[in-house]
Amino acid sequence: MDCIMNSNQRKWYVIPRDAVLFTTICIYILYMMWFQYAFFEIGGILTVLGCMTLMLSIFERQSIASYSLMYPLLGFGLYLILISLFNNYSMSYAITIIKYLVPVFGIYTYARKSQIHFDRIARLIFLSGILLAISLIRNGHLTAEGALKLNNMNTNLTSNFLSLALTMGLLLIDINRKIKVNTLEILGCMVLCYGQIICASRRGFIITLFLVVAYVFILLGTVYKRKHSIKILVAIGIICILAYVFINYESLFQSFSIFQRLSGINTTGDLGRMRYQKTAVDLFLDNFIIGKGLGAVEQVAGYYSHSFYLELLGCTGIIGFIIIIGLMFSLLSKLNYIRKQAKYDNSMDRVFYTSYMIAFVLSILVSGIAMVYIYESYFYIMLAMVMSYLSINNDSNQN
Repeated sequence: MDCIMNSNQRKWYVIPRDAVLFTTICIYILYMMWFQYAFFEIGGILTVLGCMTLMLSIFERQSIASYSLMYPLLGFGLYLILISLFNNYSMSYAITIIKYLVPVFGIYTYARKSQIHFDRIARLIFLSGILLAISLIRNGHLTAEGALKLNNMNTNLTSNFLSLALTMGLLLIDINRKIKVNTLEILGCMVLCYGQIICASRRGFIITLFLVVAYVFILLGTVYKRKHSIKILVAIGIICILAYVFINYESLFQSFSIFQRLSGINTTGDLGRMRYQKTAVDLFLDNFIIGKGLGAVEQVAGYYSHSFYLELLGCTGIIGFIIIIGLMFSLLSKLNYIRKQAKYDNSMDRVFYTSYMIAFVLSILVSGIAMVYIYESYFYIMLAMVMSYLSINNDSNQN
């Protein structure tokens, strides 16, 4: 009897590591994507939460091989530290990126466990984006470009958070269930799209449009895979509706700053971007193997290059460029392999969601033309979610 009582008492002291890890990730993402901009910053909290997620990941005692998808990111982090030894000012940038990489292990460790775990993190990111969009709508202030800005939050950062949240929201829509069952997800996606319009980032708007259009056409291709006439009719119908709305409500569209910027009426900042990008090219040509060190473009020109590719080349050289861009194309290749396997198995759900994940990775690559990702935590979270999806579906293929 005493043994039974001691056993029952010990259960009260058992910490559910899974729940603790998820709670830590919740606080990290909600704070990182929304709270610190909507309310106030708390110094050092991201570092503390990041270390907590890493420690909780270690307690999971997963094999090193299970993190093989993340090896390139580990290599990139080590490479950044090495090249920083030759550039004193770049060490702080390298430490910042390492600080962002640390919590990604926790997110990957949790999200890769199962589709349920993946969906929980996706919902968390989706919720954070909706809260950000609502805060932007309610408390945003107008900038010189006519965009709404939330306190000290950079417009580009806002658009990237909203794009990431939109992707997760679209992935959460169950294509096998009726529209009314997915009402909350659809409404949330509409809020995110409106937030994207009012933050007036041209790149963010184009990427959002790409994500939505890709989603619709991938869905059509999945549902009506052999009925090409239906796909063509639906596509023509969508184009006609959009043309009608634009022609009849052109004045309404012109009232939004984003459409003025797209039409060339407001091109604030374009000349500056050209100068920053020229600086990145010059730095790359000066040392094309390892670059001039993280933050070199900002050190010389006063701001980063506004180009993912040029920033990598100028600051990390050919080696850093190959590590990150090679990783991106490797993820695309692995996703495409899963898509082909799902198509062979006639698993149309998996074909659809994998195809959309491919579109998501492509959107990152396209967006990189006018955006620098490597200095922001959400970039590594995006990669962790793609890797988690790959891990889940690789496991399901083996089973």
